Amino acid sequence: MPNDTFSSLAEGSCGLTHIDLFSTSVHLPFLECKRSGWLALIVVIVIVVKLGQNYLFTYLGQLQREILQLPQDNRKCCSSKINQLLFYEFLAGLIGIISVLVITGNNAIIWMTIIASNLVGVAISFTTMKPDHHSTALELINMLEKYPTKGKKSNDEESRKAYEAVQKLREILKRSEMDAELEDEDGNVELPLLNL
Repeated sequence: MPNDTFSSLAEGSCGLTHIDLFSTSVHLPFLECKRSGWLALIVVIVIVVKLGQNYLFTYLGQLQREILQLPQDNRKCCSSKINQLLFYEFLAGLIGIISVLVITGNNAIIWMTIIASNLVGVAISFTTMKPDHHSTALELINMLEKYPTKGKKSNDEESRKAYEAVQKLREILKRSEMDAELEDEDGNVELPLLNL
């Protein structure tokens, strides 16, 4: 149903819209429905889109963190993880466009549905998503690769941190060896007697 009042406006002038935010009429960029049951279908579509969008954004964040844990050499343009990321980013872009088109629907019922669905979607996606695939071994390898060849004299902050971490590890291992020498078979620490 085209809006004839807009086409009759003089150039450079403005007029009031014919939209009532709290009616059951729908005014999407590609569709207008006057007080019809189509609103219910559009509300269902909004719920599905927002729930899917939240789950997808949570998954994308997780995938991005996993990719950034990989060494830069393993993050080539056409690697499987990068291709997977690009596919989901494309999908997120399409869903984002659909979401924007629905938001511009000029209907408060749709806007409230978007807000409520967004909250539910965040709750569902963060409570059901599997934990990040965190690799302590990979982080340790990355740290050791940054260990400076010149010792503490390196100007690179990451190299200095790696040096300090290895130094702390050495101290703990020395203490652990000394503690092991003092332990009996049951794991109790036997303190040497002091000669006075």
